[in-house]
Amino acid sequence: VVNDGGEGVANPGETLTLDIELHNFTGIEIGSGTATVSSSDPRVESIAATTFNYPAIPADGAVTINEAVTLTVSGWAPDGCMPAVTVTFENNLESAIPFEVYAWELTCETEVAWTDSTVDGRIFPGETGNVAVPVKNHGRIDAASLSANLYSDDERITVLNNPISFADVGSDSLRNNLLLPFEVQLSEETRIGELIPVFVQFEDSLGGIDSVSTFLIPGDPRIAGATGPDRVAQY
Repeated sequence: VVNDGGEGVANPGETLTLDIELHNFTGIEIGSGTATVSSSDPRVESIAATTFNYPAIPADGAVTINEAVTLTVSGWAPDGCMPAVTVTFENNLESAIPFEVYAWELTCETEVAWTDSTVDGRIFPGETGNVAVPVKNHGRIDAASLSANLYSDDERITVLNNPISFADVGSDSLRNNLLLPFEVQLSEETRIGELIPVFVQFEDSLGGIDSVSTFLIPGDPRIAGATGPDRVAQY
């Protein structure tokens, strides 16, 4: 049983406690003792309390240990995954304790991000403009209180306003950052029409993280509203 002070489920980046129910399937009583908690699962970031005491367990009976384990879930743990801790008892008997993670999961809904400038609706080499990324949340919980950073390995693009506050994205909902876009600057060496790969990393207030990837097109010829030939002979 997950105790997190909230909705009662494990979320990425969250520190929580687990109530553990121990069952004795033998015909004799198991004596009291101290159990050790460990995990090699990378989705378990840390364990705060590595031991807990348990009382005698009657034959064919069960006992519940409240707040037996305190742990932190890795921020990148995906929705629906089942991390586990291992409990080792004094007789060297081991038992895995799995728990389910409920997370938000974002995907980019277009191959190429939306771009704009104050001049002609496109960002050309040497210009500064805005970038908005439409995303959909496929996870089972809302993506709330998000911050977002835009990155690229291409040195010809510079992001001027990382991080931004991204609108909350409800479960199974679409959202973009048109109201608060990323501001980017393209160097003069950027080639018009070239696909520049970028990715956006999101993080919520608990430390849950996810990222999406997309492309930018300098001087994107698909942008509606061009009125005639410009300096690169596009319409």
